[in-house]
Amino acid sequence: MTTTLTSAEHAPVLRAISELDGKSSFKNLRKTAESILSVPEGSLDAKKHAIKEACREEMMRIKQRP
Repeated sequence: MTTTLTSAEHAPVLRAISELDGKSSFKNLRKTAESILSVPEGSLDAKKHAIKEACREEMMRIKQRP
């Protein structure tokens, strides 16, 4: 079963990516996104794969910038 991020979750994940140093773990990324969303720690754990995919897509988008 594939779990996707809602638009309400996707934006904070992107914000967390931009706030972190690029060397942080996906766990730290999730914790930061949860903090931005003001939800309990662990709330995004079920969406680990979706968060990794969002991160991969964002990194590819950043690399393609001129």
